[in-house]
Amino acid sequence: MDLSKDQKKTLLDNLIRVRELDQWFIDALMAGKLPLFYHSTQVQEAVGVGACTFLEDGDSVYATHRGHGISKLIPRGVSIDSIMAEHYGKLTGYCGGASGWHPCVPEKGFPMYTALISENLGLACGTALAHKLDGKGRVVVAFEGDSAVAKAEFHEAFNFAAANRLPLVVVVENNGMGQHTPIETYVVNKDVANYAKGIGVPGVIVDGQDVIAVLEATEEAVARARAGGGPTMIEAKTFRLRGHSEGGPNVSMDKPRSAEEAELWLRERDPIKLYGQKLLDEGVVTQADIDRMTTEVREEIEQAYKAALAAPPIPDFEHLQSLLFAD
Repeated sequence: MDLSKDQKKTLLDNLIRVRELDQWFIDALMAGKLPLFYHSTQVQEAVGVGACTFLEDGDSVYATHRGHGISKLIPRGVSIDSIMAEHYGKLTGYCGGASGWHPCVPEKGFPMYTALISENLGLACGTALAHKLDGKGRVVVAFEGDSAVAKAEFHEAFNFAAANRLPLVVVVENNGMGQHTPIETYVVNKDVANYAKGIGVPGVIVDGQDVIAVLEATEEAVARARAGGGPTMIEAKTFRLRGHSEGGPNVSMDKPRSAEEAELWLRERDPIKLYGQKLLDEGVVTQADIDRMTTEVREEIEQAYKAALAAPPIPDFEHLQSLLFAD
């Protein structure tokens, strides 16, 4: 994809927006200001941003619990105001405060969500089948973690997509950890894209720290899906910087994960630093531009927090019940 300067800036802005909101949620939770829990997506931002920023209107996305979907929601135009209000159970949230943090925003292409590992893929197949039948050339991009590949539901759904040539792109964010379990304990081949090749479907491995690599792989897979070529699996190699959830143990089995390894990834493999430096070298942005983007989103987050506190809460049980059925 031949990106314009504005498109390149949009990618960087999305990366920064995701990182800053992620950090705000971490800080708010640890300060007792967030009523839920949080699963950070730090240093994994390039996967969602690269895959989702330039999808078309009408395309669908299934996110995961990692980062509560913000690396997919923000690039698709879901506002920080709406995300914040949803986390605080307010009516101005994208589900009227009823979801807590499960990303379901149909008007922005997020049909629904389940936190059960790999279960999203069956739902994504249903949406992809609907897109195929309506003939409008729309696609589904479904995200899964690497541990999903160890579950039967994943392979059943992906095989169904392959057999029916569904317009589906499965992006596996391979950060090497399934909650507290390292990948080598639950799959034989740590290159999980090979599972796609085993049933005759393209399986592509990309550097998940390189937003352009993710974008280009997604663009090719989406074009194939729109043309009726069926599904593709993209494996984005990345790293989970923090623990599975904030406040919980950051362990691999019964051993603490390496702080030195985390520091190395943050110092040398941070996707925001890598892409920001690329745009600095190309003369697309200046350091002042990057500083301004960061300052502006921090101000936006603080305003969203204040607006969420002031917003009306869920009024009663009848309101929640009304959300269960279509008019």
